Amino acid sequence: MEHDNDLDYALKVLAQRELELTPEFRRWIKDRRHRELYTQLKAMYDAIGMNEDALPDTQAEWERLQRGVREKRHAFTPRAAHESPGHRKLTVRLIGIAASVCLLVWIGTGIHSRLSEPEVLTLTRMDPHPQEITLSDDGGQSVLVLSKQTDADTLSTLGATLTDGTELAYGQEQAASAEPRQQTLRTPRGKDFRLVLADGTTVWLNAESTLEYPSHFDGEERVVRLTGEAYFRVAPDPEHPFIVQTPRLEAQVLGTGFNVCAYEGSRPHVTLVEGKLAVASPHYHLLLRPGENAELDEDGSIRIREVDTRVYTAWMDGYFYFDNASLADIARALGEWYNLTVDIADPRAADYHFTLWVNRRESIAHVVSTLNELGKVKASLDAHTLTIN
Repeated sequence: MEHDNDLDYALKVLAQRELELTPEFRRWIKDRRHRELYTQLKAMYDAIGMNEDALPDTQAEWERLQRGVREKRHAFTPRAAHESPGHRKLTVRLIGIAASVCLLVWIGTGIHSRLSEPEVLTLTRMDPHPQEITLSDDGGQSVLVLSKQTDADTLSTLGATLTDGTELAYGQEQAASAEPRQQTLRTPRGKDFRLVLADGTTVWLNAESTLEYPSHFDGEERVVRLTGEAYFRVAPDPEHPFIVQTPRLEAQVLGTGFNVCAYEGSRPHVTLVEGKLAVASPHYHLLLRPGENAELDEDGSIRIREVDTRVYTAWMDGYFYFDNASLADIARALGEWYNLTVDIADPRAADYHFTLWVNRRESIAHVVSTLNELGKVKASLDAHTLTIN
């Protein structure tokens, strides 16, 4: 649907967040220009609401900001924003307005007792070990580093080929009489990888993840084991269900596209993008519909809710997409991807919330600059340590 004024539409959705779940909004936000506009406005909205006690009336402040932005709308349309120098000027103005609002917030909250300074909160620590994608065979007895220089003959003995060091594919013509060989693929910090299994299923493996799978499937079920995060586009085969096992959750499909996140120390969850999916834990067995996310709570129950699936799959396209996420979650993700020690000087800031969309292929310096432009915190990089004040 085309809107006469995309700015007005974005402001309307921000005021009525339930509209984010409508098909109309999902179609609208697919446009990159719309997405950039919405994330900028959303960042300002979150900045105003960061601390409700800091301002006498945050809703009134947001309404005042909307009026100020609308006054400038004659200089801003999605096409003009993308094609003209005026977009950069307006973006700077929007960021400046958000920073001014944040300054008011900080003035309201900054006059407090400093008698007992909180200790620095360290979210991640740099891993000094080599950061390589590896493939091991037969219980880890043989380990290969996957790169453009990997020996093709060695891989062929495993029934696999490597393309440009970025995709490992297993031949679907594996002999039925051959005994399957268990393989383990591991990704380090800062690297993701694509894998095509022998049945034609494509797997996108996120950073710091491990996938165990056979060189080919020969039983009634197609079973793989995951630690970390991966997106699966499963080759349909109704007679042989595809099962993803994690330490605490299991997902079973017939043919579908879904994301599984099961990092150690975090709540595992499964997000269904398309198709049909059954999610099971030791005490529950539930069915998901496209657009739903199933998360395992601490008490062992499974909570299902409708979500914007792009938040959970943007990493496949090379992006971080944080939708009103806490600073702690954002900083931890950056530290793990860029292999940094991350310190938050004031742990109370860990609960600040942001909306942020940034390319994971950009340098950490660029990401730090983008984070600082939001106006809530000051981030600085020193060698392998990211400090946030």
